[in-house]
Amino acid sequence: MRTTFRLLTAFTALSLLFTQCRDARIVKGNQAPEFIAKSIDGNEVRLSYYRGKIVVVLFWASCCTDFTVAFPRLQNAYQELMSDDFVLLTVNVGETKPIAKFAANLQGIKFPILLDEQSEIAKLYAITSIPVGFIISKDGKVADKILGWPSQEYLRNSINRLRSEGKDR
Repeated sequence: MRTTFRLLTAFTALSLLFTQCRDARIVKGNQAPEFIAKSIDGNEVRLSYYRGKIVVVLFWASCCTDFTVAFPRLQNAYQELMSDDFVLLTVNVGETKPIAKFAANLQGIKFPILLDEQSEIAKLYAITSIPVGFIISKDGKVADKILGWPSQEYLRNSINRLRSEGKDR
């Protein structure tokens, strides 16, 4: 019993250490990890394609709480903020293309939906729960982490703040 407890404690400590090491890359001010994914339309997308733009990367699945409420709000924010310097990339985690496509069609979504069926991008970004996202600045650095579904107001304020910071440079 005592040996089992020690092994469990050691395993937990190592897991926490490993998680902290992975999370160290995904902090405000650090370069966002590059990823390649297919969209539900079959197009290859790389994060680096959007260098010079403000990018919101939002990880989700159709089983997320309030998905049916959040996606219309995201669509409204996307339409309001859409411009040459902003892109919203949503990453469907752990679901198949038909499920992600069905969810998008059900909600009338027009913003890009990327597939992460094997959760490889989620692992790269050390995602432990969804929905969660990151705002990435024009220079490819993590500007903020979003826990849960972002409100339209939060996105508007964050994007406009980064836009105004870019003008000051």
